[in-house]
Amino acid sequence: MVVAARRTFFRLSAALLVLALGGVLPGCRPGGGRDYSSRVGDDLRILLAAQGPKSLLSRAPRTDSPLTPGFYARRNYLPAWSDRSGIQPQAHDLLSALAESSAEGLDPCRYRWDEARAMIFQAERGRPSFRKSETRFVAELDVILTDAFFTYASHLADGMVNPEMSLADGNSARQGAGFAELLEQALASNQVGPALQSLRPQHEFYLGLRQALRERRERLCGTEGAPDTPHERRARPGPDPFLNARTEVQDEIRTIILNMERWRWLPRFLGRRFVLIDVAGFRLIVAEDGRRTMSMKVVVGNLDWPTPVFSALITGFILNPNWNCPKTIFYKETINYIKADQNYLSNNKMVILEGWGSRERELDAGVLDWAAVNPSTYPDLHLRQLPGPANILGRLKFVMPNDLDIYLHDTPYQEDFKQKARIFSHGCIRAEKPFDLAAHLARRPKWTKANILAVVQGLEETKVDLADPVPIHVNYCTAWPGEDGRVEFRPDVYGWDRKLAEVFRLQMSPAAR
Repeated sequence: MVVAARRTFFRLSAALLVLALGGVLPGCRPGGGRDYSSRVGDDLRILLAAQGPKSLLSRAPRTDSPLTPGFYARRNYLPAWSDRSGIQPQAHDLLSALAESSAEGLDPCRYRWDEARAMIFQAERGRPSFRKSETRFVAELDVILTDAFFTYASHLADGMVNPEMSLADGNSARQGAGFAELLEQALASNQVGPALQSLRPQHEFYLGLRQALRERRERLCGTEGAPDTPHERRARPGPDPFLNARTEVQDEIRTIILNMERWRWLPRFLGRRFVLIDVAGFRLIVAEDGRRTMSMKVVVGNLDWPTPVFSALITGFILNPNWNCPKTIFYKETINYIKADQNYLSNNKMVILEGWGSRERELDAGVLDWAAVNPSTYPDLHLRQLPGPANILGRLKFVMPNDLDIYLHDTPYQEDFKQKARIFSHGCIRAEKPFDLAAHLARRPKWTKANILAVVQGLEETKVDLADPVPIHVNYCTAWPGEDGRVEFRPDVYGWDRKLAEVFRLQMSPAAR
């Protein structure tokens, strides 16, 4: 229904625009308009069919977005940014929006802003004879502008770097859904800039980093008065304070840009009420209606099992949960403990099972030939730890279905919360105060903290569904925007900043490296 409404809006907007312009769109004005649009359309067809090193055109601009060819096909190769009278104002609006991409930690040259600006300048110098200008040039410019819109829109909406390439295991949403319709509406309503701005995150975390980026760039400009010549630097004894300050600000700018990118991977609307896991800061925050209503320490994945960046939905929690050991952990670690200690399973209230559901059966671990146990010989073998104080999940597990099998839960290892760098888990997140959090999210008299603790005293597994599921977002924040406007910089414990920066630079223009 929403899509249909948007299409209706565009059709009405386009019709009104044509009427308002008195029919100056290509193909609408008699006496030359048809000739102009058809000639540009022919060149657009050739250009978009000739992508690659052996183009039929002089420059044959590449298309970075897969949406570009289809956009022109749907509009029967009608140029989007010009007509027989010249370059349209929307093209200048796009140039302005691309120039502002630096405020998002992105590079305008990545979107060929410099090339498009030069081409528009060249085209407008010959405005009086625009209809007689080389239509191949006009077609090239049109494709560059359209492709820049789609590419920048994708980077604002989903991030410039594919999350899978940069060690965030969340699913990339970069499908470009609705971008073509967005561009058509933006062109018709002359709202190209606002359309692009609507795609970036609007929550306090991103906007706080955006403001911090601007302030540090201004501060960096403030160090331009530092002595630059070797003679001036030698005249100052000891370390150069200007150089040190400049390097520190540059490092902060780099870290802020990388963290802005990570926020673009997450959903635009975090939720009216949501849980945020700040992995690099080892803490959990609950926010509601712009206020932070709860905070606590967390333990996250160790260096071999890092906690990924992703979003899910907390639908409930389980008291006295079983723990089904993932196969990766079982064959990498747990099987070695079993082989080394014949009492390991009984001491930890663990059982070895084969099959699932109604076909599940318990095996006698004492008669298994553990030297022969592997995923091929026992494909349905799995380990389960029964409920109890020693359970690896503790006495409470939050239900948050996700493809990564990452969960938020209690832990018997309470001493870990006393450490500063809390990286001890196999990727899951251990909460310092899980019972407080469960009661806070449940919001039901039956499931107060006291009632939850009473149920926990038994060993019966009890599942509680939340009346209103709560989004949970897991992010790796090495630059954290505080509520007071200051930014807290954290150690890059996983080394992800360095790896993301390497991928980021590969996709930046040479001028920005």
